[in-house]
Amino acid sequence: MGRPVIMQLVLSLLAAISVYRVALRVRARQMGRALAGVWCSGVVVFLLFVWHPEFATRVSDFLGIGRGVDAALYIGVALLFYGVLRIIIRLDQQDDTLTKLVSEIALLHDATRNSDLGPRK
Repeated sequence: MGRPVIMQLVLSLLAAISVYRVALRVRARQMGRALAGVWCSGVVVFLLFVWHPEFATRVSDFLGIGRGVDAALYIGVALLFYGVLRIIIRLDQQDDTLTKLVSEIALLHDATRNSDLGPRK
């Protein structure tokens, strides 16, 4: 391996910032340790691909894909699709919960308002 290129340094800096932000979220109890461990493992694999491109080539050969960069892109796109799917599912669940909550509040508000009016004539 020769002299590091600018892109390797930039990507390494971005990876370090990412790990730092994850550590801050764990410290503030906004993220669990398990998820942080998965994230940091992904960053390690990412850095392995960045600093040792021959590793990406070996992975692509194993997967039957032509080049290491192609394998990294395919894996990245698949992970992004999975992440988007998880976000959509979570948003749908929140939408259902919010709809139920608003309905219950409206029914309670209506019930208390009708009880304050007294008997109807």
